[in-house]
Formats: sequence, C-alpha cells, structure tokens
Amino acid sequence: MKKQILFFGIFALFFVFAVQAANVQSQDINSADELKSYIVVVETKNYTKVMSVLNNETQNNVGIQQISSISQPKAISMLSDLKKKPNQQIKQLDIIHGFAAKMSARKAEDLRQQGYKVYLDRVFHILLQNSTIQVGANDAWLMMNTSGSNLTGNGSKIAIIDTGVDYTHPDLGNCTTSCNNNDCNWSTCSKVDDGYNFVDNNNNSMDDNGHGTHCAGIAAADNGSGNGVKGVAPNAKLLAYKVCNKEGECQTSNIILAIQRAIKYNATVISISLGSNEIQAKGTIVNPDETLQEAIKNATNKGILVVVAAGNGGPGIGSINIISAGEDAIFVGAVNKLDNLASFTSIGPGITGINKPDLLAPGVNINSTCNKSYTSMSGTSMATPHVAGAVAILKQAHPEWNINQIKQALMFTAKDLEKRPIAQGSGRINISAAINNTIWTDKTYLHFTVLAGETKQTNLTITNNGSEQLNLSIFTSDDFSILRVDCLNVSDESNMSCNININSSSINLSNNTISTKSSQTINISVSLPENTTPGTYSGVLYLNTTSAVLPFTITVPAQPKVCINGVKNISFDSYVDNDSVYGTGDILHYPFFVEKNETNITIITSWINSSKDIDLYLKFPNGSYTNSTNLNTTPETINITNAAAGWYDIVINYWNGSGSENINTSLSLIN
Repeated sequence: MKKQILFFGIFALFFVFAVQAANVQSQDINSADELKSYIVVVETKNYTKVMSVLNNETQNNVGIQQISSISQPKAISMLSDLKKKPNQQIKQLDIIHGFAAKMSARKAEDLRQQGYKVYLDRVFHILLQNSTIQVGANDAWLMMNTSGSNLTGNGSKIAIIDTGVDYTHPDLGNCTTSCNNNDCNWSTCSKVDDGYNFVDNNNNSMDDNGHGTHCAGIAAADNGSGNGVKGVAPNAKLLAYKVCNKEGECQTSNIILAIQRAIKYNATVISISLGSNEIQAKGTIVNPDETLQEAIKNATNKGILVVVAAGNGGPGIGSINIISAGEDAIFVGAVNKLDNLASFTSIGPGITGINKPDLLAPGVNINSTCNKSYTSMSGTSMATPHVAGAVAILKQAHPEWNINQIKQALMFTAKDLEKRPIAQGSGRINISAAINNTIWTDKTYLHFTVLAGETKQTNLTITNNGSEQLNLSIFTSDDFSILRVDCLNVSDESNMSCNININSSSINLSNNTISTKSSQTINISVSLPENTTPGTYSGVLYLNTTSAVLPFTITVPAQPKVCINGVKNISFDSYVDNDSVYGTGDILHYPFFVEKNETNITIITSWINSSKDIDLYLKFPNGSYTNSTNLNTTPETINITNAAAGWYDIVINYWNGSGSENINTSLSLIN
C-alpha cells in the first residue's frame, strides 16, 4: 500500500522514474527472457565498429574482435541478433557512445559480462498570477541590447524536452498548416524551429498530453491570440521534442536522443521538467543515471545550458531529483507568488554532497498554454521553464557570455530568501538584475570533503567589474533561527538537536575584500574539530556583504580513526523528521573510505520507536547498492565480507512514520 501512495502522490506533480536503472545483475531475476529496452555504453575506441554491426554496414569488419573479450564470431552474433528481435529499433546514442535496444535480461547480462556498461532504459512518468513580473522578465523586456533591440529572447532557441508542444496554439506560433499527418515543414512555423517525435519516430511533435505545451508557454508564449499569455522570453524560438507517450511514459534513451538533436539544431538552452527522487519504493534504491548525466555534460561542453526540475518530493532532506548527482545542469526549485518555498519542492543536497537546487522560480498555480486553451499547474516542472526563458534573455543581452557566466549572473543576482542553501540555492531568479551582473568566480559551486580533525583548502578567483569594493563574508551564525549554516541531519527547524561543530571559526578566508575593476584569488580553509559529527553541512559565501550568494557544502565522512586489533569503529547520532509523507522523509548520506581490499564491513542502525520504519542501504564504489535484510524494524544491519577498497556511502531513509526520531549508526571495519 505504501508503494501505491508514493506513486499516485508524485504522479500529480512531476515526472518520476517508474523503473529502476542499475547494473543488470540485480534486475529481472524472475523474467530473464522478457524483452525490455536497455542502454548499452561502448568504449569510445570500439563505438564505430559496434554501430557498423548494428547498422548492417559490415559483417566482417577488421578488428571486430576488439569490441569484446569474446571471439569475433560470437561478438558479431550477439550484436547482430539484436536486430532480429520483434519490433526492434536500434537507437544510436552518439553523445554517450552507446545505443538502446530491446533485449532480454539474459542478453543484457551477457553484454555486461563482456565489459559493456548496461543500464535498464528507465521509464519516466509525467507529473503533474503573472509570474513574469515576479522574476523580473517584464522589466527586462523594456531593456535593450547593444543593437537597440528589446530583451525578449530574440535569437535564442529553447528546447522543450517533454510530451511535445501544441504548435497550433495561437500563443505558440499558430502553425496550423506546417504539418501534414506526420510530415512537418518547420521552416513554415514562426515559433517552432524544429520538432521531433521520438516516441513514434517521426517529426510531428504534437503534444497529446498537455504538460509540454504548458512548459513551452511559460518559457516562450508570445500572446499571439492577443488575449492569452506571454512567457518569459516571448520572442525566443522553440525546439519541440516529444519524448513521452500519451500516458506520460518517457524513456531515458528518447531523452538522450532529444538532447542529441537539440545540440544539432543549436539550442541556446534545454528545459527538462522531469526527474526522480532517489528512493522509489520499499527496498528499492535508484542509482544516479550516468547515461543521462553524460548526455547533459556533453550538451554543456557544447555551450548549451541544461535546466532541470529539482523535483516535487520535498520537504525531506535529500529528496532532490536523482539527476542532481551531476553538477552540470541548473536545478530549479519552486516558490509561490509570495516567494515562500512551495510545500512540495525537493531539498538537497545531491548524493555526491554538492548543493542543489541552484535556483528558485515560481511554480505554484502558474497559468499557461494547454491544448489550444489555458490552465494552471503547479510543480517544479513549472519553475524550470522560467529559468530556461531567463537564459534565453541573458544570451540575447550578452551573446559574449559563456554558460558559466550566465549561470553565475542568475545566481549572484537572485533574491536571497534566507532559507537553507539546500532548499533555495542562491535564491529566486531576478532577470533584470542578472542582465547587469558584475561579479564572476572561477567556480560555480564549492564542496569540501573533510575528515574530522583535518583541514582542507581551495582557491577561489573572484572578479569584480562593478564600481564598488566587494566585502566577502561567510554566514555561520550560532543562532540557527535563519539556518544559514545547517547540519543536514536536522530537518525540524524548531529542534536543532544535532551536534554542530562547524561555525565561523571553522572556515577562514585569506582576504575579505575585492577592489573595484579587479580580480583576486582568495584561499578558503576549512578546519574541523576532532568531534565533528559525520554528515553534510551547508552554508553560504556572500560575495558582497549580504548579497551575491554562493552556496557551499562540507561533507564529513564517517571515517573510523581508532584501530584496535585491526578493528576500526565509529558511532554517531542522526536526527530525522518524516512529516508524515510517504517516501519523502530525510535521506541521509554518510560516506566512508575503505583503505584495504578484503575488509569486512558491519553497519548497524537503531532507533527507539520500533513502529517507525527507517531503512538502511550501502552504496558500493561501483555505484551499486545493497540493503539490510530487515527492512521493517529496528535495528537494521548490513554485513559485507571481503569488501574492496574505495569510497562507500551509508544511506539512511526515514520511510514510514510521522514526527521526528533520533537514530544511532555504528560502523565497524575489520581488516
């Protein structure tokens, strides 16, 4: 029953993963011969050879045996057989050097055993005022670039990767004659510059759901009807890519193909209002999707910003969209029209400890286009295209800015709502202020991994192009009423019960001022006491007194230090608060390092109230997970024998039960 409550609760708001993607050895135990879609990643040096076999270009390619550790005939046979499957469609995913195809779990496991990286092709499900004034778009429209043109996004292209776009809507081009059945001539459409339907493999990207049209309107509707809506960047062009079917099911491979096409058609920014929280169902934990992250990274390397919804799984700690494990995209949370955090907006940090979300935008009761009409929707899905539209305007205003400068302009001019950085990032976007940004840094995020009792340092170069001196400060008040530095073991703002050892004396700046019209490199030093509680901490570096917010996170690993007869032990307390929401309670991460191979690991998590369900997982260095054999009551234990050296991650999820709970976790390493 819990699984059903989780599914339908999320379905009303945003995209979620319905299927776990992980290494295939843990998949499909009871349906090994059922055909499913998998993504296979090939080594770069072998990619051309593999695709030549799959595309029937050759059956005797010289060196084909190099694509696998198996013999040449078997290698050719395994790949060629994929073409023979019923209704097979090989999707060539060039930007990740991979392909997607239907195959059995047995075949997928065979390929994995031969050295390929194999992932289940995840299926996403759609989630389900005048916000342009709130984000400063109306003021930006009155401003001009150096050519004397008003800043409305003209010359920019916004790729909407979603359920498609109703290009016949009067506010989205009114392109009623551009398509004949599934054959579209996008050169005749004033708004949509390119479109493709990756579900049915044709170029008619008509929306048969409504979600994508709503997002497109928020980003770039032009009020063509005269009595409709105007999006953030009304003169921007759209790239309309349909990756979800009518029921809102969206395959990862289709999303990768859409990103690939957006790169080809010179998108300025890509808007993706889909995602997943990490823990989906009882006993199931979803790995970060490396294939999608690689596609996003490829786009950013090409100079295209990717904007992604933070997710609607809040307000629990660590409920951020799983894709946020990668730092390349801008992740967007939601606020209402009063700039209060939306009750559903997901909270960071990401699994890797970096601060997410990056920014906030309006996402509650947003009125926009929907199937030749208009409707209001809520979700971080709605917040995301606000930021995509903002990027389009900034690119028109400053075509010389690179994507890091655009991201920083939005971050350093955002309205600081004085919320936890893991909830607000830098704050709510202000486009008109971003156009005039004068502060730059060589890093867009700061993350430290520091053992208790040790010191870590990093350099940060700050450029001040403004007319006034910058005064730097780290906010680390011991009064946590405004929560600027926060132990992420704590989610109940009225009960700061965990032991916080990071304060103003822990973080030092080599210099506190940056002169006008100058650049300077400062050193940031983080020194932690021996008794610092393991976990992740967040805070902000103000680049100008109390403005220009650059969030940072500090991860303190649960690293045993005392060694007695080859045994290392550590014990620490955590504090969690589920808020009676299924699947969206705190998700706490405690990384630790195993120094030697053949180490035995024992982890025990316990709590007082046995009626509450807190689940224990362990992430291995290769990205796979295991969980406690007892997933229902206290205590929960994980025993691993002969573990390999490397970084591991203890993951604790407050699955079921209302209110707060103190838990104790012990870690033992035996060499």
